[in-house]
Amino acid sequence: MNIKKFMDFNSPFVCYKYEVYPPSLCFHGGFYSLKTANNRSEIVDYTVDHGLGYRIYKASSLFLEKYSDMLPACDVHEWYFKKDMIVWLESVFFYSFMRCSLAGVGRCWFMKHVTIGNSNVFTVLPTSYHSFLRGCSDSIWVLLKSGSRVWPVRIIDNVFHDGWPKFVREHAWSPKLTIVFGAERKWIFEVFVLDENHEQIAYSWTITGRGLHNWHLPLG
Repeated sequence: MNIKKFMDFNSPFVCYKYEVYPPSLCFHGGFYSLKTANNRSEIVDYTVDHGLGYRIYKASSLFLEKYSDMLPACDVHEWYFKKDMIVWLESVFFYSFMRCSLAGVGRCWFMKHVTIGNSNVFTVLPTSYHSFLRGCSDSIWVLLKSGSRVWPVRIIDNVFHDGWPKFVREHAWSPKLTIVFGAERKWIFEVFVLDENHEQIAYSWTITGRGLHNWHLPLG
């Protein structure tokens, strides 16, 4: 079956949602859907619960064909563990942002010293950030990339909203940290977390050879 390929280049995928099949369908399991920044949804993955006490996650063949020009070549589209399927979903986030973002639009770096009291601390962006995203609306999604993982985060009126509490929680921050944001591509930010001694914190997803010292930071 031929499917017309379509990609909304101005609206990357930003979050996923799991829904259980209704009892009327007599199926055991559910499906994952991805939502774009403009609230369009696509079914991306199905789950099947087996009587032996395990679940299989399988990518939608329709989704794979529809977005084959965006997704990287991969022979694995079926998983026995949720965490492995989530890794694939995060790669879909990343490549959709790559298709939507712009290269060569300048460089933007900023650093903040943070005292963590709750997940809402440090939500206001510095004013220098405005010029880097000039021409954007008051509500925009960006991608925060830390090592091999990514977190879509929504910015409304220059303040972090959706996605930011999850980003904070999964980094398991200590009370006082320094966060460095850097971008050489619009909407995609590399993020580095430093401890009180300004040493970069290594997480399980940190990539060797891609630390802060490997970047050419601007003076000051």
